[in-house]
Amino acid sequence: MLVAITMALFSCNTTRKLKENQFLLESNEVILPGEKDLISSQQDQNNFLRLLIARTETNPVFEWLYGKIDNNVDAQFWKNLRLPPDSTEVKFLSKLKEQELMYSIKNESELSYGLSNHIIQKPNQSNFRLWLHQKIDADTKTKFWRSVKKNIAEPPVILDTSAIERSMESMDNYLYSQGYFDSEVDYLIRTRDKKARVRYYAYGLKPYYIKSFRINSFSNSLETILENAETQSFLQAGDILKLSNYDKEVIRITNELRNNGYANFSPNFISKLRAEKKDSLNITLDILRPSDTTDFQQFYNGNIDIYHDINQQSIDSAKYNSYKLGNISLLYRGDKVPIKPSNLLRRISVEPEELYSQRQVDFTKQRLNNLGMYKFVYINSIQDTSNSQVLNYRIYLQSLDKISVGYDIDLHTASNSSLNQGLLFGTTFRTNLRNRNAFRGGETWNTLFELGMELAQRTEQTPSRINSFNLKVQNDLNFPELRDWNGTWSLLKALTKKNEDFQEKMRYARNFGRSNISVGYDYKEQINFFQTNLFSASMGFQFQNNNWLTNIDQMG
Repeated sequence: MLVAITMALFSCNTTRKLKENQFLLESNEVILPGEKDLISSQQDQNNFLRLLIARTETNPVFEWLYGKIDNNVDAQFWKNLRLPPDSTEVKFLSKLKEQELMYSIKNESELSYGLSNHIIQKPNQSNFRLWLHQKIDADTKTKFWRSVKKNIAEPPVILDTSAIERSMESMDNYLYSQGYFDSEVDYLIRTRDKKARVRYYAYGLKPYYIKSFRINSFSNSLETILENAETQSFLQAGDILKLSNYDKEVIRITNELRNNGYANFSPNFISKLRAEKKDSLNITLDILRPSDTTDFQQFYNGNIDIYHDINQQSIDSAKYNSYKLGNISLLYRGDKVPIKPSNLLRRISVEPEELYSQRQVDFTKQRLNNLGMYKFVYINSIQDTSNSQVLNYRIYLQSLDKISVGYDIDLHTASNSSLNQGLLFGTTFRTNLRNRNAFRGGETWNTLFELGMELAQRTEQTPSRINSFNLKVQNDLNFPELRDWNGTWSLLKALTKKNEDFQEKMRYARNFGRSNISVGYDYKEQINFFQTNLFSASMGFQFQNNNWLTNIDQMG
C-alpha cells in the first residue's frame, strides 16, 4: 500500500513544473483499424459499462480501467468497450469505414511491432527518475546532486508534434517497403491532467501481391546462369511485394553473376521493378547493358602474387626475395621464407585459369585472416596487359608483431574473523607472452605466468605473515587448422553424413577451425592448512560462427 501511495505521489508531481501549453508524453500506441473496431450505437450491447468508461476525463479509477482495457486485453468483448461513444476515435473510424479503408490484416501483431519501432519520441520510463530530475534544482552547486541529475534522473519528455510528424513519415516509408503502397498514417492525441497519449492509426493496409516474376536480360548467357542458379529468388509468386525483398534480390543476382566470371557486374546494372498497377502484380526486372555497344565480359584467374610485409606503395623500390609454385608467387623480405608456403597456399581458394568467382576471393581473404597473424589482408585484382579476359591478383599481407608481452597486477584486501586473522592484504602478478607464427606455420604460442601472495597479521593460528601463496603456469599452442587428434572428428562426420545441415557446419569448422594443445600447472597453499598441486593437459579444437564460439576438448 505504501509503495502504491509513493508511486502515485511521484506521478502527481511529475507534471507540476510544466508550462500551460506543455503536456507530458505518457504513452504511444499503434492501432491498425479493421471492421471489428467500428462500433455503432445500435449494436452496442454494453451501454452501462461504456458510459462508465466515458467518464475517464474526471475519474482516475475509470482512467485506470481504460488503460487496462486499451493496452493489455485482446478479448473482443473488451475491445468493444475501449472507445467511448461519440468520441473522436469513433467518428474517425466511421469515416474510414465510409471510405472503405479498413481491411483485415493477417500479420497484425508483427506489423504493429514494426511500426512502433519507428516512433521517435518515447515516454519516460520511470516516474521516480522523472520526479528526481524535477526535485533537484537546476542551479545546484553540489557535485553529488549534479552527478545524480546527470546520470540517474530523467528529464521530462514533453509532447512534440514535430516528432509525431517525423514518426508518421518514417511509418509511411516502412509500410511502403512492406508492400502497402496505398497506406496512410494519422494520429490522435488524448490529454488529461497535463499528460498526453498519442495514438497512431495506420489504415488503407491493402497489400500488393506478386502474380509473376521474371528477369529480363539482353544476354542469353546471363539468363542461363540465373536460371540455373542454386539460390532461390526472393521475389516469389503469391508473396507480398516487399521492397526489402527487392534489395535482397538485387544482391542475389549480383553475387550469382560475380561468382560466374562477371567481375565487373554491380547492382547499378539492375533496373527498378516494372509492374502492372493491379491488386496482383506481374513483376519484371531488367539487366541493363553497360553501354549501347558492349556486353559484360567474363574473366578468368591469372597469376597470383602474395606480398608478405611489403608495402603496396613501395613495391617497385622494395628489395625482396620470391618463392614460386606454379602461377602463385610468394614475395618476402629477408633470407628466410616468413611462413611455410604450404600453410599459406592451401588458404588460397582462387584457382588459376578458372572462372573468376567473388565467393572464392572472399573465402581466400577470410581464411588468411583466420591465421591470426596479420593486421590486414588486402586482395587487388588487375587486368592482364596481354589478355583482357584474365585477372591477375596481388595479395598484401601485413603481419602483427611476432612477440607481444602483457602484464597486470591485482591488489586486494579481505578479513577472516573466524581465524582471528584480522585484515588480509593480497597481491597477484600476471604476465602473458605471445609468440605469433612460432614455427612458421601460423601457430600461436601463448604462455601465462601468475604469482600471488596474501599477507596476514601473526596469530597463534597463523604464526607466519604469509597467509596463502599460489603459482600458475599455463602454456597453449594454437594451430591455424583443425586437427583430428584422436579420430573423434572422423567418427562424428561418418555418423552425421546424412544430415546436410550438420555437414555444412562441419565444413565451416574444417575451414575456419583452430586446434590447440594446452599444458598447465597450478600450485596453491594455505599456510598451515593445505596445499594443492594441479597438473592439467588437453587437446582439442575451436571455431567461431557468427556469435557462437564452439570449444571442444577431444582429450584431457
